[in-house]
Amino acid sequence: GVKSTIEDMACWVRSNMNPRDINDKTLQQGIQLAQS
Repeated sequence: GVKSTIEDMACWVRSNMNPRDINDKTLQQGIQLAQS
């Protein structure tokens, strides 16, 4: 479903970004989208 697709994309993005480039705000927005 859409939620799993968003989660897969989030995992891919996290795996392809430097940890310092990720902030809580972006992650929270992604979680909110996945839960909406």
